[in-house]
Amino acid sequence: MTKREKRNLVRGFLIVVILACIYAGILVWQKIQKDDVNRKETENARQQILLALNPDQIRNISFGEPRVTLEKKEDGYGSPEDSFFTASQERVSRMEKDLSNLEMTRRLEDTDDLEKYGLKAPKQEIEITMEDGAVHRILIGNHSDSEKELYVQVDEDPSVYLTKAVLDEHFAGDLNALAEYEEFPEIKAEAIRMVEVTKEENSFSLDTPGDDSCTVTDEEGNLQKADVSLAGTVQMNLSNLSWQKNVEYHCTDLKKYGLDEPTAEIRIRSAGEDGESLPEIGLILGEKDGSGNYFASLAGSAQVHMIRGEYVDSLVNGKASDFWSRSYSFVSISDLDYLEVTLDGEMHTLRAVSEKGTYTDEDMTWYVDKVPVSKKLFTDFYYECVSVTAQDRLSSVPEYEEMPALSLHYYLKDGTEKQLDYYAEDQNFYTVIYENGTKAASTNRIYVNAMIESGRKLIQAALQEHEVRNNP
Repeated sequence: MTKREKRNLVRGFLIVVILACIYAGILVWQKIQKDDVNRKETENARQQILLALNPDQIRNISFGEPRVTLEKKEDGYGSPEDSFFTASQERVSRMEKDLSNLEMTRRLEDTDDLEKYGLKAPKQEIEITMEDGAVHRILIGNHSDSEKELYVQVDEDPSVYLTKAVLDEHFAGDLNALAEYEEFPEIKAEAIRMVEVTKEENSFSLDTPGDDSCTVTDEEGNLQKADVSLAGTVQMNLSNLSWQKNVEYHCTDLKKYGLDEPTAEIRIRSAGEDGESLPEIGLILGEKDGSGNYFASLAGSAQVHMIRGEYVDSLVNGKASDFWSRSYSFVSISDLDYLEVTLDGEMHTLRAVSEKGTYTDEDMTWYVDKVPVSKKLFTDFYYECVSVTAQDRLSSVPEYEEMPALSLHYYLKDGTEKQLDYYAEDQNFYTVIYENGTKAASTNRIYVNAMIESGRKLIQAALQEHEVRNNP
């Protein structure tokens, strides 16, 4: 290596060392600057904090007018004035968060006139007592012009500060507003199996076994089929129940809310996924408020709440007959042995016969009085008969001297029978009597007239076919 090359190598090495030193110096300078910024930010943050109390060392908190005192116990905050009171953990957590880091947004200058800020006679005084006996006070004055901040003073500091306006919301309310309340039990609509409504008049129970069959029983023990859709609406309404408002955490005067003589008591029984019975829920309803909602409590509880009237009005104001099923006519054609139809004073026998024992169109023969008829005429009449529903269920069965305008007597393959008798009621309705004469309902005249007209067409076609067969 030549001397020139050696000099260049040494020169390059020195340049690298110098650059490394410069870089190291820059790093040290940046760290000093960063530490300085952090120190200033920490100092500023300290200056921003008006109060920083350790929540674990707080013994009690008092505020409000009349004065409310929350006293720390092993399982939360209680009240030295009422052994039944337990403070809401959510409300207490808000307070503790405020007290652990109460920040100012601005310190005011020239604040000799405290009346200007509502601090000469403070709107609120919060007093916090610590485990070591130290007492801290926060005086709350007016809201700022923007309503987003509060004027406050803390402890012995004569300065006036602005802080977030939520402070006076968090430290507000009487014991009823601050109490821990029970949640309304969760109810799944599809799991409800029985709804029992007890009241001064028209008590009833609704049985929902979990399939397509529902029954309703009145206070005298009379059982009827229930409308599945109405029962489903009741189940859905009950599953939506929750407390609209909490009123009193420990009520000793039920009369104030009409709960001494309840408007109604609703008992709800449900089943789990494996069919086991779940704990019964008892809901007691008192008087209504001006908005149509009920004072309510759970059976066995001293707490009073408000519950939305729209979810329970159908039960409170209803009766068993309101839930009666309007379906009474259906008979599956596959279950039918034969049907006796009495129309215009004459009885005719209808059968659907399958030579192969199957019920496809190709295998079926349709008969009226042993005369084959068209499938369309037969099924049009049959399905009109078994698809009609009641307009209204009747609470009693009327008596008639005249013959029914239409009588349908079903004989089923299992040996059971079902008879429906239709009587003209007025220009709008027929009365149908069914279930061995024990039940009655009003049915729209249009539907019955359609059955009668379709039946006459079917019988006339059978008579014509009989005439053709006997007079070829």
